[in-house]
Amino acid sequence: MVENLAVYLKNDKVEWKAALPDSTTNGGFMKKATQVDWPTEDGAVKITLMQGVELKSHLQGLAGFVQKNTDDIDLQQEALAFVDGVHLCMGVQFAQSVDENGPTIQRLKNVAAVHGGAIFVHDSLLKDGRYIAGELAGTEPDTQAEPAPAATVPGETEPQGEPDVQPETASEHENVAVPQPTPAPTEAPEVAAAPVAAPAAAAAAVATVQLDPAEMQFANENPPLVRTDRRARTLAHLASRGFTAAETLPIGEVEKPLRPATEIAARLGAAAIAYLWCVAPRDFVSDEELQTAARSHDVAPGHTAKTGAILSTERVAAQQQFGGTIGWSLENMWALAWVLGFDHEIQIDSGMIDDAASVALRNWMPIHGRTMTSILAAANPRTADEVADREDIFYCAHNAVRSAQTGHNFTVPEGFDPVAHGGTVHERRHGLTWCLSPGIQWDATDLST
Repeated sequence: MVENLAVYLKNDKVEWKAALPDSTTNGGFMKKATQVDWPTEDGAVKITLMQGVELKSHLQGLAGFVQKNTDDIDLQQEALAFVDGVHLCMGVQFAQSVDENGPTIQRLKNVAAVHGGAIFVHDSLLKDGRYIAGELAGTEPDTQAEPAPAATVPGETEPQGEPDVQPETASEHENVAVPQPTPAPTEAPEVAAAPVAAPAAAAAAVATVQLDPAEMQFANENPPLVRTDRRARTLAHLASRGFTAAETLPIGEVEKPLRPATEIAARLGAAAIAYLWCVAPRDFVSDEELQTAARSHDVAPGHTAKTGAILSTERVAAQQQFGGTIGWSLENMWALAWVLGFDHEIQIDSGMIDDAASVALRNWMPIHGRTMTSILAAANPRTADEVADREDIFYCAHNAVRSAQTGHNFTVPEGFDPVAHGGTVHERRHGLTWCLSPGIQWDATDLST
């Protein structure tokens, strides 16, 4: 019997209603799908979709798992080559244990087969009818008895343990929050997209960090003064919402410079036009209107290599090629608009942008007679201090999310998905940090944690 699994696909263009009959998604115009709900004879099935930036981080952990838990070198190389080509992960949760040979799992296997994918189940990667990684590597499902379920503890819905983080992955997360209690590690990591539920009391805990003598001397000789106030407010805000960031995170400049509002507006306009090019129907906005706006003097400086590539692609082809991932840009567009005065508050725990905010965001797009110049003229941009305060919250929340993604428990609140929800933190932080990094190109923004 199977309680949950993950499906990895090489193709992220899935027609969900055809693939999973009677299924529905939370996506639509101005909103990227992150969840599929599928009613089956085995009960309701919830599928969390992971792609883009957060998928890349997740796949690093999966590659590390393959390397550690697959002894056969040929199978290991086959599995790593597959992981390198994955474009979408489906984190599948069943309402109850499901028969591995029943119709529900068979349908998921069909989806994997059609889209060149594989299924992670029983701590092993199943592709084309055989296990190519994990403890069952080199065998076929029909020849193996079902492994016993991993032990759980009261208050938790997933097995205890932390994923094995390879050196190259760990180096990206040197500052990780590790509150107590820390579960004992197990041999295999958790790779399903579903978050591990943490007790509410532990979620608000703050790690105690021991400084070595050199660090203590530096701290005594270089009191942080005003900087402590901002970071103290940040950590208190995070703790009140169940996030725990590493207290050793560097603190930047006291007075962070804000780039000119015209630059922020140009970047927002360029991102908005590229987004509309990929998702908006032509009866909402025409090709000519979007291309004219893209070339305007108050938008053109905001283009990146990616928006340029999107707008140089024929619109239908662009929708097919970029439509599945462009929705994430709404999150950093929201942050950019907020800096310029957009009144829908960006938060660290609000999930994907809601319908009300995404509809309101249309008024900050250079279409239907509006230009970024006219939008900016009516705006009331926030101050550098306001932006710096909010950016510090997202910076530290991003650290808590990265810690959760690399297997540390209790750094994000109960019910917070480190992948789907964590992706929104990453994207919104990108917008805020870029606004406080004058002279730095969008793609070169420092998003380290």
